[in-house]
Amino acid sequence: MNRYANAAVTAVSRRQIAGIPENRRREIRVIYNGCNFESYEFSASPGKYLAFLGRISMEKSPLDAIEIAQEAGLPIVIAGQPLDQEERTYFKEKIEPLIDGENVIYVGQADHRQRWPY
Repeated sequence: MNRYANAAVTAVSRRQIAGIPENRRREIRVIYNGCNFESYEFSASPGKYLAFLGRISMEKSPLDAIEIAQEAGLPIVIAGQPLDQEERTYFKEKIEPLIDGENVIYVGQADHRQRWPY
């Protein structure tokens, strides 16, 4: 970071820049979850399931997404992965017991093509 101290930096999350000194971190713009909407097809009719795409962590809360899907009466497809031991523990204790392959479907990490099979 010191080598290019004047370089403009953009991050996708606060976590991504957590290790950067605070005085430099304040100058970094965070643009959350950029999405190329042109790569998705619009549909005016409701879908058949909900999707959670993201890191499997308490901060991102796939557990909340599961509860919302249950309240809506829709299945949910979860795509993502835990990144560290704390997140793996969260997944194993809170999310994995809810995965039944029917109402809660876990597909792991998914690329764009894999997000459309259901």
